[in-house]
Amino acid sequence: MQEVLILFIVLHPVINEVMANPPGRESSSGDKNEYIEIFNPDTQEISIQGYRLSDRHELDSIVPFRDSSLLELYPGVVINSTTIPPGGYALVIDREYLDSSDVCQPYNFPEGTVILTTQDQDIGDGLANDDPVYLISQDWDTVDTYGTPSNPMDSIPISPPDGFSVERINPFQGDDESNWGLSRRYFTPGERNSLTIYRDLGMVHIDFSAPEMGEPLFITGCVVSYGIFPVDSFLVDFNSFCSLRETIVSHLTRGDTAEFSLTTEPITTSYIVGSISVYIEGDENSNNDTLRFYTPVSVHPVVINEIMYDDNPEWIEIYNSTDMTIDLAGFVLKDASSRRSTPFWNFLLRPGDYAVLTGDSAALKQRFPDARNVLEVNGFPVLNNNSDDVILYDGSGNTVDSLRYSSSWGGGKSKSLERISPFLSSIVKENWGTCLEEDGGTPGYKNSVSSFHTGGVLMQISDKVFDPDRENLIIKLKSGTYGKKIYLYIFDIRGRIVKKLVDGDKGVTLVRWNGRNSAGMKVEKGMYIVFCKSGDFKEKRVVVVK
Repeated sequence: MQEVLILFIVLHPVINEVMANPPGRESSSGDKNEYIEIFNPDTQEISIQGYRLSDRHELDSIVPFRDSSLLELYPGVVINSTTIPPGGYALVIDREYLDSSDVCQPYNFPEGTVILTTQDQDIGDGLANDDPVYLISQDWDTVDTYGTPSNPMDSIPISPPDGFSVERINPFQGDDESNWGLSRRYFTPGERNSLTIYRDLGMVHIDFSAPEMGEPLFITGCVVSYGIFPVDSFLVDFNSFCSLRETIVSHLTRGDTAEFSLTTEPITTSYIVGSISVYIEGDENSNNDTLRFYTPVSVHPVVINEIMYDDNPEWIEIYNSTDMTIDLAGFVLKDASSRRSTPFWNFLLRPGDYAVLTGDSAALKQRFPDARNVLEVNGFPVLNNNSDDVILYDGSGNTVDSLRYSSSWGGGKSKSLERISPFLSSIVKENWGTCLEEDGGTPGYKNSVSSFHTGGVLMQISDKVFDPDRENLIIKLKSGTYGKKIYLYIFDIRGRIVKKLVDGDKGVTLVRWNGRNSAGMKVEKGMYIVFCKSGDFKEKRVVVVK
């Protein structure tokens, strides 16, 4: 018959909390409200009969507290015993604790707490802030300490402020400088310490690539484990223009960190308001789980702005959305058939200006005599009438802008497809519409569907009258607001706030209002006021919702 040897590891009791500076004046509270908390980390009960405490000045025997009048204050505590149940707490208090002639008892001892005292009047000779504490067994072994007595050069014993106890952070770890701290709740006699967190995972930081319209957002981040119990996996939740959840498998003990990375769907908004949260089962502190961020999305420096896909000749207009002159030398066009044009010749596209690309410049000028900045491109792709890809590359082969249009977006026979806003994504259908001009196109000029109304110092708006069922009101904030706090509100004509679009954020460049109020309900038809404040400037614009 095979013998099986089973080893049981018996853990010793530990000094878990020390109150050396009770609340109140020392002349009144004195040492009567001092206490030492002892914790049993074992899965079996432990008797500390015959144990002793020392503050280095005096040695005291630990004995049961026998005054039954204590039960009038704390009916659920245990007296007349030195046995601490598994995972339980014992409190060594002063024999004079019940003497309330000059001070009341400030604590609330929980049910099940074992109450102990010392054989003489005081704990040691009265606990001082700089006193270490020794817990000595009946065999005269020092089983635990507070204050690392062997190392007088560290920061413990801690000198606590009035009314604060010193707590052990992890009762399963030793007497170490990093394992003690001031209580977050002043004191916690007979219960789990405020610094003892079993499970807590917190988000430390996040970082992300420069957001670009139509491109995925690449996010990296770091979490740290603050709990004393290990973590084997955690969930990361991204919530913004898309929702994304990933489970990260990583074994973490207290103080360990773990990196994570996420890749989102392509960005379709002009700015990103989002949050990233970390989740574990049983997390005891939700305050450090989430980091929020707000960032504008970079538009492409040169955007595809107008497409004539069903006419003779076909052409594509591009727009410089920056405040810099851009040399188009080496730029290339491509469609879904993978046919590429030859690289463009040198052409300096000025800030806020247009260039019209075509395979037959003479025919285009005959069709649109007033067309500006027409560039004839060898190998100009043949555009399909139903749908096609349009991709613009720079001289280094980088994608400058791209989209896949469809006839359902707008345009048609001798009618161009115009972009509403160069500052919103090219891949969003709602940002395109059919040219409204009689000639059917606006080559080299501002699109007929994107007439921003100028004026003022803070903002431009896309329409003075708009229908929320068909479009959004687009509010473009001028460059003077960048880096300053912006307040952008919608008011009704009675001066009541309808919607706070931006409330003190920085770096906002473009905002859309969908005609809904703060509750998400569509507003009634009528006049509304767009109010913007940035720095010392304020501006109001009136719009009509139809």
